[in-house]
Amino acid sequence: MEELIVAKAKSAFLSDPPKLRQNGGVAERLALGDYDGVLRLGAAVLRDDSSSKRQKLEARLALAAVARHQGNVEMARIHREAAAELAETHGSDQIRVLAASAWELLQTGRWEDGSLHKA
Repeated sequence: MEELIVAKAKSAFLSDPPKLRQNGGVAERLALGDYDGVLRLGAAVLRDDSSSKRQKLEARLALAAVARHQGNVEMARIHREAAAELAETHGSDQIRVLAASAWELLQTGRWEDGSLHKA
């Protein structure tokens, strides 16, 4: 039964694959696994003075995720800390930054020294 469901889903996907919007943001590119696109677009957003604070926050969080995925812990930390500076003190953005911090701690194996409780 599961094989039939998977086959139908695969057939539907191949007959009408999702389109990558040209104007998609860094979060959308990250969700699609387009890490090169995240790096290019994220860097462009950060360089552009007209980018909003929200766009820069999204770019920083996406760049941190890509850096973690690539095993570059130091760069992930830099982007996460920059995102923390952009996030509002009390709000969903701060929660996203804290989640990124906790995930970073888990991936680097630092939860044993109590760092996760501090985060």
